[in-house]
Amino acid sequence: MRKLYEINEDIERCIQNGIDEDTGEFTAFDELSALQMERDAKLEGVALYIKDARAEATAIKAEIDALKKRMEKLIMKADGAEEWLSDNLNGQKFSTPRVECTFRKSDGVELDDEFAEWATMHPDLNLIDVQMKVVPKKSEIKKLLKQGIILEHCRLDVRQNIQVR
Repeated sequence: MRKLYEINEDIERCIQNGIDEDTGEFTAFDELSALQMERDAKLEGVALYIKDARAEATAIKAEIDALKKRMEKLIMKADGAEEWLSDNLNGQKFSTPRVECTFRKSDGVELDDEFAEWATMHPDLNLIDVQMKVVPKKSEIKKLLKQGIILEHCRLDVRQNIQVR
């Protein structure tokens, strides 16, 4: 199968060599038409490949979403069963040849809603981190640039995005 750049080169050659030197008329219409049809078929094939790949990706995503929902349901069921088992064992060890249930002690911190305000009033204790994040508002910047307003370190990038349907 010929590559697109080879077809394009043949089209260029056909255009250059298809002119009658005596009359200046273009005479290679049939050859040019055949090359153009070959080029169109190649482009159509690539576009159809893109459609097919995107459709398959969409189907895979749908399957992933369905499996994710099933997984979440199973995890919720297991968590509920684990809570029931823990409540019924009440800290007591349980063991059979196929399963063993034990308990281990752990510590955790629970904070009231008012903690952040209280900790802010006591900076000497160093109990909180204050984080600041700077995020450019690209939609606002885009509006200003489209209005012709010049902003330093910004430019409007005009793109050509192909749509394959």
